[in-house]
Amino acid sequence: MPDKQGFVAASSRNLATTELNFLFELSADMLCIAGFDGYFKLLNPAWEKNLGYTRKELLSKPFVEFVHPDDRQATNDTAAFLAMGNEIHHFENRYRTKDGNYRWLAWTASVQKSQERIFASARDVTDLKVREDEYLLQIAALEAADNAILITNTAGIIEWVNPAFEKLTGYRPSEVVGESTRVLKSGRQNASVYKQLWQTINAGKVWSGDLVNQRKNGETYIEHMTITPVPNAQGEITHYVAIKQDVTAKILTTSKLKRAYEETENLLSSISLILIGIDQQDNITRWNAAAEQALGLAADDVLGKKLGSVNIQWNWTDVLAHIGACQNSKKMATWDDIRYKTRDGADGLLSVTINPVRYKRPASHGFILLAQDITAQRLLEGQLAQAQKLESVGQLAAGIAHEINTPIQFISDNIHFLKDAFDDLIAESAGQASAAADGHFSGNNSMEYSPVTGQAEDDDQLEFLRSEVPLAFESSFDGLQRVAAIIDAVRDFSHPGSKTQTLSNINDALAKTITVSTNKWKYVADVVTDFDPDLPLVNCFPGEINQVFLNIIVNAVDAISDVQGQNPGEKGKITISTRKNGANVKIGIRDTGSGIPESVQSDIFNPFFTTKEIGKGTGQGLSISHRVVVEMHGGTIRFETEKGKGTQFILEFPIAGLAETYAG
Repeated sequence: MPDKQGFVAASSRNLATTELNFLFELSADMLCIAGFDGYFKLLNPAWEKNLGYTRKELLSKPFVEFVHPDDRQATNDTAAFLAMGNEIHHFENRYRTKDGNYRWLAWTASVQKSQERIFASARDVTDLKVREDEYLLQIAALEAADNAILITNTAGIIEWVNPAFEKLTGYRPSEVVGESTRVLKSGRQNASVYKQLWQTINAGKVWSGDLVNQRKNGETYIEHMTITPVPNAQGEITHYVAIKQDVTAKILTTSKLKRAYEETENLLSSISLILIGIDQQDNITRWNAAAEQALGLAADDVLGKKLGSVNIQWNWTDVLAHIGACQNSKKMATWDDIRYKTRDGADGLLSVTINPVRYKRPASHGFILLAQDITAQRLLEGQLAQAQKLESVGQLAAGIAHEINTPIQFISDNIHFLKDAFDDLIAESAGQASAAADGHFSGNNSMEYSPVTGQAEDDDQLEFLRSEVPLAFESSFDGLQRVAAIIDAVRDFSHPGSKTQTLSNINDALAKTITVSTNKWKYVADVVTDFDPDLPLVNCFPGEINQVFLNIIVNAVDAISDVQGQNPGEKGKITISTRKNGANVKIGIRDTGSGIPESVQSDIFNPFFTTKEIGKGTGQGLSISHRVVVEMHGGTIRFETEKGKGTQFILEFPIAGLAETYAG
């Protein structure tokens, strides 16, 4: 009969074995037995569930082949450590799953050296590792943040601060952790702000605002702080996270910018120039008081509207063309004499400058249009040009009078001669009539001439008259034509210029200028002309063109006079030529004067600049000439000069002209 106690013991062992097997099979942890030879000997089903391999696949290869390459050495070292009979060991490594991914496993292992077996359990901690990595990343981010960050409990006791907190406040973490946030109070903040702050965060809402706080060294600063409540799983607030940023400099800069903005606004509002701001979409962004005054449109009525849709009474063709050119070139552009209607309906002229404006944000790019009413300036310039023209004629008046006096003198002499001759003829006719009455004529009522004493002398006198009288008439006619030409030339210079361009003969204009200035140059220089006989007519303002020619010729005479002072008795030479040059007419006026010194060449066309002695020049001649050629006619004027050898002024005018009218 079997031993009853032995049976009971055996039954207990069988039950225990069954329970252990049951526990082994159902465990969520990955249980295994491995040999010192590096192979798994026994695996529970959790391995198949977690890694996707069958137990047969796992048992068929050394377990290290399933380990991540970076973890294999550490795994082998741990297995060797256990094989030496060391106690339970904990470690982590990564095992490859059947789909090629890796899972983190946390191991607990022990060894039975006599059986050369390692008993181990592994738990998949991949999700935990991910959360741990995320946590470490978050901590690293908080540690590295430029903004100061602190965490407090609900009573405002500081539990954690990042390194930026010390930089902001001067307090080390050890000095504030466990302390109340009151340590930062400056005493300069209104209590109502704190009351509103606590009401907001206690209600579970985020609070954000500026506070005046105090650093460890007693220095006050302005910080922008955002406080976020942190609830637990039950929704109860357990902590507050505060993010702090020093905005002292920003606040001060903003204040300065605000003052600068106000000052700029006041300045822009007070300037007399019309100022219009326009964005990339051609919308009006600025319209100052001067624009309101000059154009008669209120800012409220135009701001935000397209420039082209606003009823500005000006020459839109010119304005839009120049705006387009400025937008394409991205460069500042200036042009004058844009016609417009003032708010009173009067005609006016504007000088307009467009300046591209580029901001940090490309969408904000645009341009500023500045305009100035130059109507009065143009009127003054016109009056000045006319005065300068009359001044030039006045300076030449004595010479003109002399030029007229010479032909007048020989016309007078011829008239006296003709009168005397006429008196002699009358007397001779009277003598013949008396002789006839005394019977000196006879025979059959015929009028036959009867010689008398002195007949030969009368014949000589008659022959003299026949030869001299026609010459006297011819000379008188030439003199009258000369006088008429001089008067005609003077009239062109003294009469105000036309406001409308007309087709003009440049050769004729130069010839008249030479005539008017004859007495100025004839004792100083010889004038040589080289005119193109086929020169086309030019659409221009002839009065202004004549003035330009006169200014340059007079300057040439003065330059030659300077040379004559050094070489008395030697006359200079002024050469005037005309040519067609493409779409332009080109005029050259060359002198053999002293040349223009290099030191003043850049100032030649500046208003009121002159190299002449006081009283001998106003400095307006070449300045006005430049405006006439360039601004009024769209031409060019330049000079070539060589010291001691002379100067040539070269002018070019568009044959077609620049504009139909000019209101200067």
